[in-house]
Amino acid sequence: MTKQHRISVVSLLLVLALAPVQADGGPEGGRQQSIAKVENATANAKDPRAMNSSSGARVIDDARAVEEARAMTVLLVKAPRVAMANAPFLQTLFDARKGGAATLFLPLSGFRVLADAVGYDYPRFNRILKYHLIPDARYTIADLKALREDSMLPTAEGSDLKVFSPRGAKIVWLQGRSIIPAAVTIPNLFVGENLIVHGLSRRLIPPSF
Repeated sequence: MTKQHRISVVSLLLVLALAPVQADGGPEGGRQQSIAKVENATANAKDPRAMNSSSGARVIDDARAVEEARAMTVLLVKAPRVAMANAPFLQTLFDARKGGAATLFLPLSGFRVLADAVGYDYPRFNRILKYHLIPDARYTIADLKALREDSMLPTAEGSDLKVFSPRGAKIVWLQGRSIIPAAVTIPNLFVGENLIVHGLSRRLIPPSF
């Protein structure tokens, strides 16, 4: 994929973070103007089929980049604190998709505390990040609630993630190594054709960590 078509999460964050907050309409107006800039930047890549692509892989990569850009834009509008807290790690998580369908769980406070705890030991920290990604599967909140009780979902890290929702409960819970489960507190934060993102109450730790 060429650089002009690859839309990085970091670039999007810079556009939105550096835009004047006190624009017409106050803080919200500034955010909307920034989003407009992102939309303009992605306008030429809206339909990958219209590109002069040299291969099917190129088209798939461009479509993936556009969806990731859309996801970041939506996150910044619907849950800006969640977006900014996870910003340094989103590209790593997106790359772990390997281009296919995926379900991503983002902790509301991000991963910084865990990064500090493991001393930025990349292999270990990378395992934690990938444990929050379900590859090759697209689960909306309705899909998660419809799963059989105590279902185990394979993660990009390699370990399974336990999912449960007591009968009649409105919240879906996820559990890794910790005895305290994490709640899906902001369901369907982003719902795309291949990518779905949910907000999570706390970080998850792989069972074998």
